[in-house]
Amino acid sequence: MPGLDPSIVKHFLPLDTEKFPPKQQQLRRQRANLLLRIKEEVVKQINAGFLKVINYSEWVANIVPVEKKDGRVRVCVDYRVLNKASPKDNFLLPHIDVLEYKLRLNPAKCTFGARSGKLLGFVVSERGIEVDLDKVKAIKDLPPPSTVREVRGFLGRLNYIARFIANLTDKCQPLFRLLRKNAAIEWDRECQNAFDVIKAYLVQPPVLVPPVPNRPLILYLTVRRQSLGCMLGQEDESTHTERAIYYLSEKFTEGESNYSEIEKMCCALVWVMQRLRQYTLYHTIHLLSKANPLRYLLDCPSSMTNIAKWRCQLTEYDIEYVFRTSIKGQAIADHLAEFPIEDDTPINSDFPDEGILQVDDEEDEPTWKMYFDGAVNSVGSGVGAVLISPDGHHYPVAAKVDFSCTNNMAEYEVCILGLQVAIDFKVKELEVFGDSMLTIFQTLGQWKTKDAKLIPYHEYLEELTKSFEKISFTYTPRTKNQFADALATLASMASITKGNLIEPLEIEIAKGPTYCDAIEATDAKP
Repeated sequence: MPGLDPSIVKHFLPLDTEKFPPKQQQLRRQRANLLLRIKEEVVKQINAGFLKVINYSEWVANIVPVEKKDGRVRVCVDYRVLNKASPKDNFLLPHIDVLEYKLRLNPAKCTFGARSGKLLGFVVSERGIEVDLDKVKAIKDLPPPSTVREVRGFLGRLNYIARFIANLTDKCQPLFRLLRKNAAIEWDRECQNAFDVIKAYLVQPPVLVPPVPNRPLILYLTVRRQSLGCMLGQEDESTHTERAIYYLSEKFTEGESNYSEIEKMCCALVWVMQRLRQYTLYHTIHLLSKANPLRYLLDCPSSMTNIAKWRCQLTEYDIEYVFRTSIKGQAIADHLAEFPIEDDTPINSDFPDEGILQVDDEEDEPTWKMYFDGAVNSVGSGVGAVLISPDGHHYPVAAKVDFSCTNNMAEYEVCILGLQVAIDFKVKELEVFGDSMLTIFQTLGQWKTKDAKLIPYHEYLEELTKSFEKISFTYTPRTKNQFADALATLASMASITKGNLIEPLEIEIAKGPTYCDAIEATDAKP
């Protein structure tokens, strides 16, 4: 910090350079509309004295920009590699404060030489942390609830021992529905089954163990449609068995429930790492899940605000995705019982007597396609769309937006513009492709439209879709939407004045240098 004498306080970052040599990350390109704001923020910190320019650094890390709601940019740094080289601290700051100020215990409230005892409502022994059997007995003796108050009381008792129950949120889903506003209490068979499952689980609750320092932790992460569940554990060196440290579950919000499966996995991973920060920050985490969210979240560049925030929040943790080469049969049976197949139609492996000569896939008839994209940068705003007929003819449409708009507004503008042109062409069946996940998923109804600026666009777009007999909206990456992206960029950067007529643009394919066409033979022979 500028102005602070180093003799008062000075911070050193310990590094284990023997196991982790210095590394220079490859340059990660940023979007053009972010470069100026990143430069402005970096220059501000240099002028304030928080940053210093050096040459030929051994450690080089990329900048991770995070956009704020007010349009400003928070400049963060990707410290994943540096975190691996930094030794884990076994004593947290609260523990250091206790040692420094010499906190004393009250002898009247202490018991010495005890092999086990009750502490904060739990039984603590050399085995680990266990549930108090008196509290479990009170839950097991409860009759089925008949009022909302009794349901809340039952869930409140479970919340006290939630860390001992795996996938508690998913098990209690039928009971949560009874707490909805203006909902009648109907104790059906599904509620009774959930009630009995929880009681049966508490007959022999698990024992939670404290983590061993300087050894990695194992994180099992499961994501359902409306909830997530995880188990944090550690392998015992002597028995090579995995022992549980913490069980955790949470219900997704209404907006998070509409995420794709991999996005739910990323959101769940960030929430779990922050919720169990007292464990995850000081240990290497081995992640085991159905998908690898780290590759999608950290290694793949993305312009989505949520992805950028999640990537920034996970950089302080040391996470490794572990592939399971084999799983015991009992674990497979438990997994199949936990995730049953919805379609219970039996599989018929018998073939009929007729011989199968050939199987051809039915080819879909070609339909009209539309690709759209919008561009908003420091020069201006523009939109571009391309209509492709069934016979392959391309009809480009571009417009310069001459009013202040956001990037999402530009995406809606060009989508509406393309649909209007398709209606003029009397198109009845249309496939729409765009690289804006927000526009596509809001149109499909998977995401809610909450921005007041986008609500009129969304309503008008829904009215236009009624003009088609069949229409579909599909997200496509920008690499497959280059034509529309080029049109939008050209429209945003071109200076167009009134009265100027721009003829249609024809793009030819040059198969060789232009000077080769100018060479003529003098003898009129090839």
